[in-house]
Amino acid sequence: MPEPEAQPTPPAGPLNARLEFVRARHADHLGELSDDARARLERALTAIQSSADALAAFPLTNADEPATIFFARLRES
Repeated sequence: MPEPEAQPTPPAGPLNARLEFVRARHADHLGELSDDARARLERALTAIQSSADALAAFPLTNADEPATIFFARLRES
């Protein structure tokens, strides 16, 4: 009896949700993704999720101000 083909493990949690969102939103343009294209998309989404996790881990309150504050200055002639 032939062995079943090993299926790649689906991405877990938020990464899987992002991948499904991209597929659903851009199905007309993406078509069926090749294994290489899927791997590149997963790497890109993993990087995005990593950045999102780092931002979410930084505690902020409503009173926190931006690190830099913009001041408009008139040009001196």
